[in-house]
Amino acid sequence: SARVSSGPWLSLSCQDGTDINGCAASHDRSFVVSCDDDGCVKVFNFPSVTEKAPGIVGRGHCSHVTSAAWSGNDEYFFTTGGGDLSILQWRLTDKA
Repeated sequence: SARVSSGPWLSLSCQDGTDINGCAASHDRSFVVSCDDDGCVKVFNFPSVTEKAPGIVGRGHCSHVTSAAWSGNDEYFFTTGGGDLSILQWRLTDKA
């Protein structure tokens, strides 16, 4: 297995400097979903090539969101909540 032995990502300040807890690209590489400490789930076109790219923001968890994953056919994605201990299922209704 690979080991990371140095780098700014090993410091506590770097780990606390971001609000994003996880992200997942759809299998067809059309979208990426991110989850954050503010309880937001955000979907962007993938790849996102502009800074502060526009996206869709969803809220459903009562506190921070810990992870995200897509279903095998990319019809749905799932997020897990830290404070509410829940798993939410999401579906994009307009992929145009």
